[in-house]
Amino acid sequence: MSTNNPTMIDVIMPIYNASEFLEEAIRSLQTQTFTQFRVIAIDDGSTDASVELYRSLTKDDARFQLIQQENAGVARTLNRALALCEAEFIARQDADDISAPTRFEKQLKHLQSNPKTLAVGSDYQKIIENKLGYIREVPITSEQIQLLMISRNCLPHGGMLIRASVFDKTKGYSEAPETKHVEDFDLWERVLKIGKIESIPEILYFHRSHSAAVSTHGIIEQAEKAELICKRIAYGIGKNPQRLLKVITYSAMQLTRNRLSPVRALFLKEHLKLAILKANKEKLTLLAFGLRLCTWTIHTNRED
Repeated sequence: MSTNNPTMIDVIMPIYNASEFLEEAIRSLQTQTFTQFRVIAIDDGSTDASVELYRSLTKDDARFQLIQQENAGVARTLNRALALCEAEFIARQDADDISAPTRFEKQLKHLQSNPKTLAVGSDYQKIIENKLGYIREVPITSEQIQLLMISRNCLPHGGMLIRASVFDKTKGYSEAPETKHVEDFDLWERVLKIGKIESIPEILYFHRSHSAAVSTHGIIEQAEKAELICKRIAYGIGKNPQRLLKVITYSAMQLTRNRLSPVRALFLKEHLKLAILKANKEKLTLLAFGLRLCTWTIHTNRED
């Protein structure tokens, strides 16, 4: 696609009662060094001043569009936004988070330079009580990301840039009840089955934690659903000898660096056992044994 196309990137942003933080999110988009994008924002039945604030902040910027609807939930809202996208690349942005000024520029360059990569994220920093918190370093390669996905969702959903073709192949976000609050993790699982997800080792996104955020409601239900996805990913690794070999190699290199808490190490070991069991059933005994050896090397000194 030509770099002169004003909509090389479509940014999809669901909004729901986000007036407290919406201005920071919008300003972070308006100050992007890469300017050839369009924002498709869908207000999902907000009862606060989100709509009025959005219109006020973007009235002089034709790149920003707004659609209003009755409350439908995150997944359905995202799918409606996807149906309106026309660009080759699709970026996510949450209405309460902040993108670094060079985020789009650097993520787009990465995807253009790596045609086999389907989606790219970055390191991100948490915002807690309006103060900068801890930093999450996301694994760089697809194999590393897949390994960590055995224990948790390591990708910042709102900070991802994705090829539009991915959504044609995956049919968008699941609206099934079993993926509510984990629709992004479910998507990454399906994307990893068809191609690569990578990350840029630089903080390009700031993710906010607050009392009204989706991620703080139904936390037990969310964790249970996420664990099921972790187990499916582990099981899938055990079915694929090539992927299993890469996981073994990465495990041997990375998991001896004392980067796992006791709980996380136990969680990872349990899910790796699923891959081992499946590998044994597929007669990949040598690879399964190698993976088992790697799990024995996991130390538990500090959080990943």
